[in-house]
Amino acid sequence: MEKDMTKGSPMKLILGFAVPLLFGLVFQQFYSMVDAIIVGHYLGVDALAAGIGNIHGKYPADLKGLNFERLAEIQSSTNAIPLVLHGGSGIPEDQIKKAVSLGVSKINVNT
Repeated sequence: MEKDMTKGSPMKLILGFAVPLLFGLVFQQFYSMVDAIIVGHYLGVDALAAGIGNIHGKYPADLKGLNFERLAEIQSSTNAIPLVLHGGSGIPEDQIKKAVSLGVSKINVNT
């Protein structure tokens, strides 16, 4: 069923769009963990690339670093599936080593 977003109360239309978006943003981290669990346990993948603060391209000067807590959660939640780190170029060596110690078995770099 299509909804005509050009008719009706503006506030009702805004709330109909904004409220689901807000809930999606609030629970975004939870959903990404659920996705990792589903992929890891049920789809039979050989490796999993998950976002833990890594990006493709040049890293900004204010890079906060990788989220190792999230990496450990993903590793334990996916039954120790080998993890892939995309965007390896520009990540400091100490963070790469720590990522490897937490289950990253492949690192993609753009050289």
